[in-house]
Amino acid sequence: MGRNPERQSAAPRLAEISKELDDTWFAWSGPVIGEAGTNITAYYRIQGPHLVIEYAPQRDEPGNHVHTMYRDPTNDYGSALLKQ
Repeated sequence: MGRNPERQSAAPRLAEISKELDDTWFAWSGPVIGEAGTNITAYYRIQGPHLVIEYAPQRDEPGNHVHTMYRDPTNDYGSALLKQ
């Protein structure tokens, strides 16, 4: 079987994030118990030195939707690459 290019390119990033797990935090805002057949609106954030992940459901009309975000705060808009 051939090599998986996605796995190869993700490996260095996963190694970096794994080394920083002791400095990575999880935050939750919203209910912790839901009723069967209903949706809950809860926000969460995972943040470490080189990682930010957010999940933010939006309750609006005509329908509900979700905002998500993944970024490296040390390399916003490729700033680390531009410095090179």
